[in-house]
Amino acid sequence: QIRGEIQCSYDSLNTLRQLLTETNTANEFYFDIRALHWPTYIESYLIGTKRYVLNEDTQCFNGAQKHLNNLRNIRWTFNTIILVLLWRIFISKRPTARNLWYFIINFFVAKFVRFFKILSAGNT
Repeated sequence: QIRGEIQCSYDSLNTLRQLLTETNTANEFYFDIRALHWPTYIESYLIGTKRYVLNEDTQCFNGAQKHLNNLRNIRWTFNTIILVLLWRIFISKRPTARNLWYFIINFFVAKFVRFFKILSAGNT
């Protein structure tokens, strides 16, 4: 054994789980973390920390979420514009890239038009 090594054993946990299932009290004392939805758990944990440890007002959460969404949208828009500009620089130099660009644009425009035709036909 290495000095300072921590030994972990799940024997007592497995024994407890088996005992609970044998006595039909597994639903009463549910401690199986495999079914835990971690993003929701972490979000609840952080909200509780902000509310009870940091004593922050919970009314500002919606405004902060909207602000984060706006920042994310700005980042995606900026990245898309940079990508398109860089692509256009390389398109002007190579005819195969230009043909690929026109194919992609025509494909998405056709999808866009078809999508709105379906929506407008469904509303009438």
